[in-house]
Amino acid sequence: EVNFGGKSSSHLYANKRAQMWFDMRDWLAAGGAIPNIAALKQDLGAPTYKYNPSNQLILEPKDDIKKRGLPSPDLGDALALGLDVCVQSRLGGSACGHFR
Repeated sequence: EVNFGGKSSSHLYANKRAQMWFDMRDWLAAGGAIPNIAALKQDLGAPTYKYNPSNQLILEPKDDIKKRGLPSPDLGDALALGLDVCVQSRLGGSACGHFR
């Protein structure tokens, strides 16, 4: 079980969800591959981010995304959850290089 609102293991992020999404961004930038699914790509581009008063990154809440007329980024959250084990354990290679 992962509590998105729970504490991040890094002082850079306001919560676990922000940490997971930014870890996912870094994984993609390093060559990670995702399926060519339009809904997933839309989800990944939906949330904005900002800094909280403690200068930590925080991802836009799902309710705020919905207020902007976009769907909840459930597929993006699912990808972040699926990759979290790979990113945190630093397995890399074929075990985490591609999401299928």
